[in-house]
Amino acid sequence: MLPQDAGFPEPRKDQPPSRGNPKPIAGRIDPTNRGRGDVPYPVLAPLALSSGPDVSNYLQALRRRWVSAAAIGGTLAVLAALAAWFLLPPKYIAMGCVRVAYEVPTIDRTPGGRGDFSTYLKTQAAHLTSRRVISEALKKDEVKALHLEERTNKEPAQYIEDELKVEFQDNQELVKVLMSSPDPQVSLAIVKAVIDSYLDIIVYAEKEERRRRVADMNAVLSKASAALKQKQDTLDSLVRNSGDVDPAVLAIRIGDLQSAIRDANVRRSDLRLKIREAKADLISHIAHMKSLKESAVSTPSVEAALKNDPIAQKLKAEIAAEQAIIDDFEHKTPGVAYPSLLAAKRRVRTAQANLKKRKQEIQEELAAIAETSGTGGREEMERLRVAKENTIKAMEEHHDELGKNLVALNEELAKLKRVDHAEQDRLRESIQQEKQFVDDLALRLRKEEVDLEAGTRVTPAQDAELQKKDMKKQLLGVIAAPLVTLLGTCLCIAWLDVRQRRIRSAGEVSRGLGIRVVGAVPAVPNLEQHLVGPTGEPDLEGHPALESIDALRTQLLRDANDTHTRVVMVTSATHGEGKTTVACHLAGSLARAGRKTLLLDGDLRRPSAHQLFELSMHPGFSEVLLNEVELTDAVQATTLDGLWFMAAGQWDREVLHALARDGVEGIFEKLQEEFDFIIIDSHPVLAATDSLLIGQRVDAVILSVLREVSQMPRVYAASQRLTTLGIRVLGAVVNGADPEEALAATAHARMVAH
Repeated sequence: MLPQDAGFPEPRKDQPPSRGNPKPIAGRIDPTNRGRGDVPYPVLAPLALSSGPDVSNYLQALRRRWVSAAAIGGTLAVLAALAAWFLLPPKYIAMGCVRVAYEVPTIDRTPGGRGDFSTYLKTQAAHLTSRRVISEALKKDEVKALHLEERTNKEPAQYIEDELKVEFQDNQELVKVLMSSPDPQVSLAIVKAVIDSYLDIIVYAEKEERRRRVADMNAVLSKASAALKQKQDTLDSLVRNSGDVDPAVLAIRIGDLQSAIRDANVRRSDLRLKIREAKADLISHIAHMKSLKESAVSTPSVEAALKNDPIAQKLKAEIAAEQAIIDDFEHKTPGVAYPSLLAAKRRVRTAQANLKKRKQEIQEELAAIAETSGTGGREEMERLRVAKENTIKAMEEHHDELGKNLVALNEELAKLKRVDHAEQDRLRESIQQEKQFVDDLALRLRKEEVDLEAGTRVTPAQDAELQKKDMKKQLLGVIAAPLVTLLGTCLCIAWLDVRQRRIRSAGEVSRGLGIRVVGAVPAVPNLEQHLVGPTGEPDLEGHPALESIDALRTQLLRDANDTHTRVVMVTSATHGEGKTTVACHLAGSLARAGRKTLLLDGDLRRPSAHQLFELSMHPGFSEVLLNEVELTDAVQATTLDGLWFMAAGQWDREVLHALARDGVEGIFEKLQEEFDFIIIDSHPVLAATDSLLIGQRVDAVILSVLREVSQMPRVYAASQRLTTLGIRVLGAVVNGADPEEALAATAHARMVAH
């Protein structure tokens, strides 16, 4: 933004004799009324822009737009209901049942094992819906013929997992398998395939597993029988070989060997304990040597040595000095890499490396001193370590020798046991146990073979059959879809209405944006066409709209007496906000009040005021700016007494350049010599800079605001642009206001004027 009058020439010093005291023009109000330094700069955004919308704003927006919300929402709700009806067709449910027996069946009808029936029931239900069973079902021809992927646009296994249901109760044996689908054939085929696949790969597979278990038991029985026969043969051999040996002598010898073996084992155990203790002592000795070395080179010891080391202290001083230079550079000239700064950083790195190297040297010196200290010195501790290692080695060799002797004693004992009658007794006892095991295994095997013929615990109970149609989802969709659609449409319309932040009343301009409201014109269709009636006078005599314009005129006349306001620009934030209508009616009202008034069409890019008076657009203000015509030749008379009109003329880029030159100011000075008031209909503020250039050469500006069209952020932005350039904003006129609000504004304006 340019400051006030930046780049524009000062007013002419040589005023014409006929003008007397200079009048305020070009936005340069008399210094007693406004100074250049008094340009307002708002610190915070106005309340209407800084605060977000609340629930009441949305409710008010919905109340304003209830007709469109009802029409659009009702239409979309009907379409949503129809879509839900056709997109959520009723589903056909197929059901099949399997029976899970409470007890394991037996061939002799005696009660079998029950186990945890609830856990078994839940396990079978999980098998029915498992991916393994579903994948097997998809391989069946009747399921392949359904082309599920084309029908559902889903992966077939995932589709079945989503739609397949399994129902059961803990105290009942029946498990229900249900499948819902819009096509009854799909439901029937999938339920039948799932039950068949479950029976094939789970139930019948369990029976095959029992058959394999029986076969395994047969194999184990054969091996046990063979081992029993081998032990019997061994016993027979021992009996035959022990016929010539005295059992008493054999028993004594065996006892001596067993006693020697026990003694050898005890000595080996004691020796192993001593070896472990010696190794632990060696580890403790080595750790002690290491701790002496580490304590000597600890961090406090090294730091203390560094403080007493002149080389280290010199390096630290050098680092501190260079770092001070670096900090000074970075504080005074941050971000600049001077050669001196880079050299100082290199010297710091070199000194730090030397200090680190010196620290390592001191650590090595301290370690060497520590190694020579301690009890007996390093040589004595090292000699003691070697002695301990030799002792451990000798004990380990003795341990190995005891092991070899123990092996020899065991071999001799084994030879004697071949003719040991006690060994024969133990062998007979083992044979008896083996025989009992073989008999029990044979009995169990026979029972398993018999129960295998009794059937399975799970059996089919009911083939897949169709149940009644499921229309709950369809009916729910038909009810919920319209309600959600209607609610969403209403919220969307309310949000769009609130998001636009349009001005709804004059109070939103004054209280919400902090802009003074100088007038409120009630809504009149085609108000601009009622400017001149058939008699040459306005045909809205006595109408509230004309009363509102006259009240605005009254305020302007009073302001003219107080601040010499004679050149007034009427503008708006954007196009289509009623600025031309306000400017034309205000100029006509001043003319009716006996003031010689000129209406100047300053909307050079999109002129339209000449059409209201049915006058020519050429020549006009553009030609006067370019010095192509005389000022008097561009002024045209209208059918209203006391009102003259200057059209916009032909606009081009040269006209825009001419707006910044001294000629504009001179034009206004000459016009003020001829007219009491000059009303300028300018280009919108936010659309181009024309209004800002003209606005710096007028006495005041009136902002035109159109209810339900103008947006608060844009109106506020336009006001800020004007005030930032030091242009005086007289206030805002709200077009299309509520009749009661317009009446109140008119009464207030008349009260203020008087």
